[in-house]
Amino acid sequence: MNFIHPLFHKDSTPLLLQSKTALIIEELSLLSYLLFLGYLFEVIH
Repeated sequence: MNFIHPLFHKDSTPLLLQSKTALIIEELSLLSYLLFLGYLFEVIH
C-alpha cells in the first residue's frame, strides 16, 4: 500500500479531514446516545 491519494500530498489536508471526521463521528454518537436514552425513557414509563 505505497499508493498515496493526491488528497494527502498537502500537509494540512489529512489533519483537517481527520478533525472534521472526528467531529462528525462525535456528533453522531452523541445524537444516537441521546436517542437511545429517549427510547429507554419511553419504554420504562
